[in-house]
Amino acid sequence: MKIAYLAPEIPGFSSTFVNNEILWLEDDGISVIPISVHKPKIAHDSNNLADRTIYLYDFKLISFIASTAIISIRNPLSFLKSVSLLFGDIKKTGFLKITSAKLSYQFLAANHLARILLKKQCSHLHVHFMDVPAQIAMYASSLSGIPFSITAHANDIFENAFLLRTKSERATKIITISEFNRQYLIKQGVPEDKLTIVRCATKTPKNPKNHDEPIPIAPTIGSLGRLVEKKGMDILLKAIKILIQNGHKTHLQIAGSGPLENELKSLSAELGISPNVTFIGAIANEQVPDWLNKIDIFVLACQIDSAGDMDGIPVVLMEAMAHGVPVISTKLSGIPELVIPNKTGLLAEPGSASDLAKKIAEMINNPETRKVFCNNALQHINSEFSIPINRKRLEQVFSANT
Repeated sequence: MKIAYLAPEIPGFSSTFVNNEILWLEDDGISVIPISVHKPKIAHDSNNLADRTIYLYDFKLISFIASTAIISIRNPLSFLKSVSLLFGDIKKTGFLKITSAKLSYQFLAANHLARILLKKQCSHLHVHFMDVPAQIAMYASSLSGIPFSITAHANDIFENAFLLRTKSERATKIITISEFNRQYLIKQGVPEDKLTIVRCATKTPKNPKNHDEPIPIAPTIGSLGRLVEKKGMDILLKAIKILIQNGHKTHLQIAGSGPLENELKSLSAELGISPNVTFIGAIANEQVPDWLNKIDIFVLACQIDSAGDMDGIPVVLMEAMAHGVPVISTKLSGIPELVIPNKTGLLAEPGSASDLAKKIAEMINNPETRKVFCNNALQHINSEFSIPINRKRLEQVFSANT
């Protein structure tokens, strides 16, 4: 079996789950051809994926046009069918809209991708994210005759839900990461029989943290993620302010970078908690385990942003749980499927600094509860979010559609 993998960025810094998935499959003897729409501005590449990834948009427009001409001559019936699909899609979106111009360019790119798939003798094309990669893939599949499947995540369905039903109907299978997403996609008109769940999984370390050790009087609370609105770092800063006002001695470490960094630093100063907050910047994926071992509680205050985007199930929550760190997050999207309230962790109301502060205080003040949560969390990771279980689920999808 030879599978092509198409994603926005490979090896992406903020989408290491795609990189990891490719490596899982290769470990199981499956040949994978990594194809990236863009070359990542910030790459995470501890396994030399970049050296063997094909960067589609690195090719010039003239290459796309040449491939379109070649496909039209070699496969005229498939080409005409695909052109018909393109015009039908443009009609749905509006001929004079910028989205239609982008769709036309993606169709040209799809011709080049189709040639790559045929030359590499791929039996299946799998796509991560239901926006641009899926749009290119649906035309490349029609042009080449090679079936494709899609993994839907978060932003690509909550904010960028363009031609969602159309892409779903043309794909052989729609994989998604949570039951929340599955139900959401059904409501959007995605055929239920095409949907299946495969989790973004994580490794379990050999030696997770010792839960019997008491946390310090001044515990270190950690949060890791891009500094964007949906991560709720502003809510977390306000929660830390409440904790300090209530007499808790604590320190917050925020790992990550992003457009809100300066704004968050200013908010920290405005709240008068700068001495209790450290912004350590972005850290590489291989540094995350060491960082997790240095914190006492992990908090991710996810929320819906002003554009309607939100997280699916952040992988960093899985990593924290797998490393034996007690976790607190919010009652949002698929997160309660991972952080089961009062069983594997605690959940606050999204956007509520007071409720988040209450949950952090509860975690600090109850050592026996922390221990139970951490033990339950590790069992839950091993039974539902482990690599072996989800690799098997993924391979079953590919085997059924090749």
